[in-house]
Amino acid sequence: SFIGVLPMASTRGCEDGPLKTQPAKTLPGEPFAQDDSWASERSGETSAETGDKELTRSRAVALQHELLVMYRSPLFQKKLKNLPQDEEEHHTAFQKIVRGVQKEVLPKYGFEATDK
Repeated sequence: SFIGVLPMASTRGCEDGPLKTQPAKTLPGEPFAQDDSWASERSGETSAETGDKELTRSRAVALQHELLVMYRSPLFQKKLKNLPQDEEEHHTAFQKIVRGVQKEVLPKYGFEATDK
């Protein structure tokens, strides 16, 4: 089933351009890298390969981190900037690009990447 991790806010009317982001903060006891290399190391791992069957706190944070890295990428930000202005087309295109990222990331953590 599809996890509801979509950012639901529309980007319409944002005259300031792409979102301004700040570096991710490391949580106590969670030594994550501050750059994108961590996500690329994790990208080949699946639940079956790691032996993890459940979504632990650590794996949930890793999932969120990987999604955040993908959402911050220049390619994703460019797609956001180029969304159609028509409200209905904008919403459909927004869902399509966000779900494209989710379909790439969610299966690595044992979730189906469907629209259901």
